[in-house]
Amino acid sequence: MKFNEKVQAIADNLTRTLIHQLEEDPGSWSKPWQAVGSADLPHNPVSGSVYRGTNVLVLAAVAWAEGYTSGRWATYKQWQKADCQVRKGSTGTPIVRWNKKFKCEDCGGSLKPSSCDRHPGRSKSVLFASAFVVFNADQVDPVDPAGSIPVHADFPVPSEGDLTVTPGADDVRALFGQVGVDWTEAPGDRAFYSPAEDTVRTPTADQFDTVGGFAATVAHEFGHWTGHESRLARDIQNRFGSEGYAFEELIAELTSVFVCNALGLEHEPVPNHAAYLKSWLSALKGEDGPSLLWKAGTDAQKAAQYILDRIEPADEAEPVAA
Repeated sequence: MKFNEKVQAIADNLTRTLIHQLEEDPGSWSKPWQAVGSADLPHNPVSGSVYRGTNVLVLAAVAWAEGYTSGRWATYKQWQKADCQVRKGSTGTPIVRWNKKFKCEDCGGSLKPSSCDRHPGRSKSVLFASAFVVFNADQVDPVDPAGSIPVHADFPVPSEGDLTVTPGADDVRALFGQVGVDWTEAPGDRAFYSPAEDTVRTPTADQFDTVGGFAATVAHEFGHWTGHESRLARDIQNRFGSEGYAFEELIAELTSVFVCNALGLEHEPVPNHAAYLKSWLSALKGEDGPSLLWKAGTDAQKAAQYILDRIEPADEAEPVAA
């Protein structure tokens, strides 16, 4: 994957953040990516879109570092369009947009429109990345003092009177039970997905110190499940200790973060998951580390969405997005 300089800088910064977390505290590496609830998932209240893939990690990391209380992000012009003004001196956050262009397979020229006069029918679409800057709602004020900052219809801002109910193990079972995974919860000291049998096995909920640890483990193994050839068809037949194995572990753990955040569940990495991720440090520190992390984030978003599309939240007012 080739990045222009601006996109490369975004990828480099995210990679450094993850490396720092893995080295300093592998047991809580996902803290920068955790949202407090669904309303904090990075989304755009002006365009109505939800940020995807690795942009979710970028925006969540900045929100965590800066102490932003909102998951609402938009460009400078979009906030202006919504009769809001970014405060003077505010620093924006660069993220990535994927665009499509057409090239001729024979001469390699860019095409507008998507056909080549010299080589009809030989065009192909090519994705390329570009960087753009967004600002958090905490950096914005309404132009009219009596006005308000827009809210996404599917991501209502919690009021002070809202009661927060901490999900229990039964809630986790009810949510993940809808996905359709052949999942066995039984006493034991291992959690795993078996590609050969296409089954998931986890210890019982009461074997975990917290419900967050139970939810994170279930979501992690369900992440592997999405890689089966009948679903998202990732390469999941890798030997323990191999680079491919560590890469799949990174995808599964990021999937766990995305899924738990979207469902309003606490994500608490368990030690063996952090150990798997620590084995990826050497690759992250390599020249291709940022590209690999970006791909892992994109694959994890696809996996999370595959799981979330099969879950009907108990409260239909709560959004399900990754």
